[in-house]
Amino acid sequence: LYGLAKIFAPAAWDLTTGSAETVVAVIDTGIKYDHEDLAANIWTNPGEIPGNGIDDDGNGFVDDYYGYDFFFNDSDPLDEHGHGTHVAGTIGAVGNNGIGVVGVNWNVKIMTIKIYDSTGYGTTSAMLINAYNYVRMMKNRGVNIRAANHSYSGCDEACGYDQATKDALDAMGDAGILNVIAAGNGSRNIDTAEPAFPASYTSPSVLSVAASNANDEKAVFSNFGATGVDLAAPGVGILSTVRTASKYSSLSGTSMAAPHAAGAAALLSSYNPSLSPESLKATLMNTVDPLANWNGIVKTGGRLNIDRALRNQTVCNFTLNKTVLL
Repeated sequence: LYGLAKIFAPAAWDLTTGSAETVVAVIDTGIKYDHEDLAANIWTNPGEIPGNGIDDDGNGFVDDYYGYDFFFNDSDPLDEHGHGTHVAGTIGAVGNNGIGVVGVNWNVKIMTIKIYDSTGYGTTSAMLINAYNYVRMMKNRGVNIRAANHSYSGCDEACGYDQATKDALDAMGDAGILNVIAAGNGSRNIDTAEPAFPASYTSPSVLSVAASNANDEKAVFSNFGATGVDLAAPGVGILSTVRTASKYSSLSGTSMAAPHAAGAAALLSSYNPSLSPESLKATLMNTVDPLANWNGIVKTGGRLNIDRALRNQTVCNFTLNKTVLL
């Protein structure tokens, strides 16, 4: 798990290993929520009795016990592909349990939001918006969702700029959720070449993440941009949980980098629950390790460092200037 060492997670764990009061929404292919190294950290809806065919909590979704499947429009977001399970493990595979791997958070709750079938393709912007709206609704209903992980880019769901998608993403931010988004695997500068949505949305609640390798170099596949991509995190050869019989495997991609940062946001939020999404984002950006390999490549010129983030927090305060409205 070199990625956790690179972001100084072991030093951060001297301060906190996370909290079961902090929830991260994983918007992906679903999660194998009964995985041996994930089950204890999977969010379940306290207002729902699973499998009874009744909308017990009155939120408009029947039996949404683990979250929801917006691809098949049903209550079982079990992973049929594997991608989402891998992402979830980096965020919050259970720590100190003597098996498998460990996430950035030893303790956390992961909400399962499924938007893909077994192929990992075929979702739409409408499914994406429905997923965003669900996460925002549950946040507003009292679920302590502090971050959402978005490890996807481009078509079919985000082929280009879409105002409705951006509005739904921004509404999540307004509700108090930091959206951590993979920069994409197109090996291009998304400032000067084709943008990569949703990472290219210029929103205060969006933290876009490029992938670094074990030598802190840019992964050859990673998108980048000194304006459009905020920071780097490990994304090459990342060992994590999978849905198959092997239970654990290594994958590469900005999809693997983003959950390091989403996990860091959750750990930081557990350490200081009062931080706003803007403060979480600013703290993670202001405390990167500046690296020559990343100078001019991402906005911060550096790679995530969660230990520095916990010890050097940035609190963003905003006071409305009423004269502007006169």
